[in-house]
Amino acid sequence: DITRIRFDPCHPSVLATAGEDGLVCVYDTSVSAQDEAILSILNTDCAVREFGFFGAGAAGIYCLSSIETGSFWHHPSAQRLGNFPELKNDVGVDYFVGCWENRGASDSDQLYLLAGRFDGSGCVSEITPASVQVKGHIEAGGLATGSIQGHADIIRCMAMDSTGRI
Repeated sequence: DITRIRFDPCHPSVLATAGEDGLVCVYDTSVSAQDEAILSILNTDCAVREFGFFGAGAAGIYCLSSIETGSFWHHPSAQRLGNFPELKNDVGVDYFVGCWENRGASDSDQLYLLAGRFDGSGCVSEITPASVQVKGHIEAGGLATGSIQGHADIIRCMAMDSTGRI
């Protein structure tokens, strides 16, 4: 089953799909021959629940799995930039909601992860895919508050305003 479909924000004819089989397939929709349209296939080894593009020219893809792991890829070369099999424990949460990029530094490969706990609380963490490390929780006053409060249940989605705040 396909779990997510996304178009590359920098290249409108590039489409990526992710599924329960753990594969992210990147296609060029401007190519009519099916076999020639495949640009890359990324094997995350886990069912993909959420993914998205990031970095210079949107060449990066982040993948969040259904078992709360994370992996980061350079999709044109199909190279894994980093793998976080223990990301849930590293961040100290129960589940992930999604990632987004620092809009002011799109060439920095700097990502932020919104994660939550079953009590309704949540946190934002800074992720650096190239060095494969969680850089810690963001303090209030950053791109988003360090702790998301006011929820009594699971945080299921997020939205950003034009300034990059969630």
